Amino acid sequence: LSILEEDQRKGVTFLNTLVKNFIKKDIEIKKESSLLVVNYIHKEIQVIEDYLVSIDIERQDYEIDNQIPDFEKKIELIYENISQLEKELSLYKRQDNFYSYLEDNIKEIVSERKNNKDGLEKVVALATYDGISDPTFDQLIKDLGNIQKNKNGLINKGQINNPSIYDFDLQIVELIKQIQELIRNNKQINLLHIEELNNDINLELSSLDALPIEQRGLLDIERIQKISEQLYIFLKQKNYEAESRYEGIVSNINHFDPARFFNMKPVLPEVTKVYSISLFIGIFFPFIVLLILDLINNKIRSIVDLEKLTDIELIGIIGRNHSARSLLTELNPKSSIAEGFRALRSNLNYKDIESKDKVYLLTSSVSGEGKTFIASNLAIVFANSGRKTLLLGADLRRPKLYKDFDSDNIIGLSTILEGKNSIEECSIKNVAENLDVIVSGPLPLNPSDLFLNDNFENFIKNLKDKYDKIIIDTAPIGLVADAYMITKYSDVNLYVVRQDYTQKDVVRFFNDLYENKRIQNLCLVLNDVSSGSGVYGYGNYGYSTYGYGYGTYVSNTDYFNEAENEVNEK
Repeated sequence: LSILEEDQRKGVTFLNTLVKNFIKKDIEIKKESSLLVVNYIHKEIQVIEDYLVSIDIERQDYEIDNQIPDFEKKIELIYENISQLEKELSLYKRQDNFYSYLEDNIKEIVSERKNNKDGLEKVVALATYDGISDPTFDQLIKDLGNIQKNKNGLINKGQINNPSIYDFDLQIVELIKQIQELIRNNKQINLLHIEELNNDINLELSSLDALPIEQRGLLDIERIQKISEQLYIFLKQKNYEAESRYEGIVSNINHFDPARFFNMKPVLPEVTKVYSISLFIGIFFPFIVLLILDLINNKIRSIVDLEKLTDIELIGIIGRNHSARSLLTELNPKSSIAEGFRALRSNLNYKDIESKDKVYLLTSSVSGEGKTFIASNLAIVFANSGRKTLLLGADLRRPKLYKDFDSDNIIGLSTILEGKNSIEECSIKNVAENLDVIVSGPLPLNPSDLFLNDNFENFIKNLKDKYDKIIIDTAPIGLVADAYMITKYSDVNLYVVRQDYTQKDVVRFFNDLYENKRIQNLCLVLNDVSSGSGVYGYGNYGYSTYGYGYGTYVSNTDYFNEAENEVNEK
């Protein structure tokens, strides 16, 4: 037996008390069965005692009234035979009475409480009475007791719905029928024995007809008295044996190993196991999640990704623009974005030791990576440094530059190359100090052809004579060949990569351009870098804290979203 308890002492007390009560109940059941036999013998003894008293009084009165002398030995022998026959007769009558008593109890069980546990145990207990010696009867009673014991065992274990209980009930019913049939047969056999013994007794009595009536009457009384005394002695002996068995009843259940209190550690929960599993899940599960996210993420997320994928120099990092403005002239000059463009300008100047670089081309793989945004603001920072700067919109397929400077797109680069307008007519003068802008102009039928003719080469030469720095915003080189045609006129080619937007697969494309030297002087610019990502550090220093209140900041910007929508529309 075992029990799982929060309180060990309570569990120990419960288990030991449970076993103690189980043993006590087992003894009570056995004593109850044995007591039935004792009570039955007591009743029989009381009847015999009363009968002996009446016989003794009758004999005394008969001897006084008739003055009977001692009997002769011959007469004694006759009566001894008669006494022996009547003893046997008494035994068969007692068996007959017992069969009748047992039969009544079985009928009561069948009619009122069929297969009742207590009733069957009573029948089994009565049937063990030693006055009956019939092997067949004893075997049937033994089988009945064993089946009932097995059935009670299943019920005590709580297996009320066990199919075996139904089988046991059928066997019990069949055994009861066999026992009833055997009782009826034995009763008929007993009647035959009783009838035969009565005939033998009558024969013995007939030999005494010659004896005086007075002597014969006394002998009759003595014979009855002797038989009753023998029966009384027999019942007393059986009563002693039954009472001895009753008092000596013990349970066959032995409690070898009682429950004891050891002040043991709790079985459940297993603290070490719980902590180990929790620690394992706390470390391993997030690691797996991050690993899966890393495996399924095909976007460039940091400088580390670029360093692993390409050998092209990363010359600038531009932070994420959280404002609703896209030009530095409208932004806080102390903002992290402004610092990023100034750092890009410084890196380009440091790279141009001999000050020969004039033309800077900006391109990207696809729309939405921010090349127009970087081109516009790079031109502004060059102009702010005192350089005469021109911002040229060379994206003749999806022009966007004119929107940033609140201009129209009626005339521009396309009309200049077609010979419809001059440079002066298409230039937007002094949009900022030292900064002019030429937008793309209306969409031509064949944009690539315009960059192949001599007009574009002459156009670039004229611009170099007039300006210190020329920033060219081109179409994505990963989609069309326009930017590739312009690269032979540019001094520095800036390839824009946007964090968490540009696919890693695109790196193979500009790696091919770089390794095969199809584009000279190629550098990378990482755009839209979020603060706190470990890539762009200016935000951590909080430059905006020292700002002068220029512009209005919002939670996000739709600058890149417009470009993404254009790609989706395409």
